[in-house]
Amino acid sequence: MSKALSGPLAAVVALWASADQVSAQDYGPQARDNEIILSFDLQSSDLAGVNPSFLGGRIEYGAYLNRNHQIGLSFTGRSWDAAEERATQTSFTPFWRCHLRARDERFTPYMGIHGGGYWFTSGLSGIDDAWSVGFGATLGSKYWITRNIGLVSEVRYDKYSMYGSSVNDLGATIGFTYKF
Repeated sequence: MSKALSGPLAAVVALWASADQVSAQDYGPQARDNEIILSFDLQSSDLAGVNPSFLGGRIEYGAYLNRNHQIGLSFTGRSWDAAEERATQTSFTPFWRCHLRARDERFTPYMGIHGGGYWFTSGLSGIDDAWSVGFGATLGSKYWITRNIGLVSEVRYDKYSMYGSSVNDLGATIGFTYKF
């Protein structure tokens, strides 16, 4: 084989061999990525000496401004059953998250803040629906199974008012994420 062909042929073979390899940069969020998260919530509250637990789900949409910063909206629905009484909580909260870089690009820890509206309905007669403005903080992580699909786990704190009482919620979330 002539020397003139061996250089370009070696370059083509090297490119072809590396075409199926995924670089570390392909995992985790990138600038201008969008993301949808579907998750399951378990929230424990401190409400006027009672400690109800809310069970529910959350759907989120987020947009990455760059590899670290994400803004988005979260819609959460939760239900609480105690002593044959049922209360539901629905919240719509904008959020900001800062994603940190780990040595393993498949693992993406993050922290964030959120705030917005919380709506409540009760199964008790004589108690009207109510709403409140609240805020909170999150600490979580994402583990990317593929470049676009990952697992999410999160610890969340919420502070709001419910039926005239101040409420402190601490919750855990687990779910799936899809980025596109």
